[in-house]
Amino acid sequence: GLWHTWLDRDLGISGRVLVREEGLVVQKFVKIHKPIARVSSLCIHLKTAEERKALNVNKETHLAPILGTAGILMDGVKKQLTGNSGEESDTWREHQDPLLLELIAKELSVEVKDIADFELNLFDTQPACIGGMKDEFVYSARLDNQATCFVSIEGLIDYTNNAAFENDVDISMVCLFDHEEVGSCKLLHLAKMKYL
Repeated sequence: GLWHTWLDRDLGISGRVLVREEGLVVQKFVKIHKPIARVSSLCIHLKTAEERKALNVNKETHLAPILGTAGILMDGVKKQLTGNSGEESDTWREHQDPLLLELIAKELSVEVKDIADFELNLFDTQPACIGGMKDEFVYSARLDNQATCFVSIEGLIDYTNNAAFENDVDISMVCLFDHEEVGSCKLLHLAKMKYL
């Protein structure tokens, strides 16, 4: 993967949270847009010349996000361990960061004890912007092929509204596949097929 692109960025958290509500477990979506995590890289003067030449990331040990200082996180753990005032024990919750649970609960306006599970992802909180000497570029993460798909469809729609379209003998079309790699051989995606 492109792991280096995650380093030293302000990261928010979003995803799906399962919440206990009136005897049921319901799904809620959360997006915490403020930077609460960071995957830090080692400063340059602590790396050898060899390490600076090529980034070698161990996904298990180098990509753990930092959520807070040890003191703040330990205070949350201490509160969790000592503040169990007659509540039922929740094995899953005991293995989660208590401050993260509090933040999610606050964002969703629920009690921490009502969070049953979650599936969360980190995302870059830096917004997209226009840049370049004459504002000719869009600077943004995750543009990828979605941007070209959008402008291709917009261009096709604009062309069909043009008078020249009425006399066009060619077939005007845009082909969009599930995979951006043209060499995809998966039968369901058909990117390498010889016909459309």
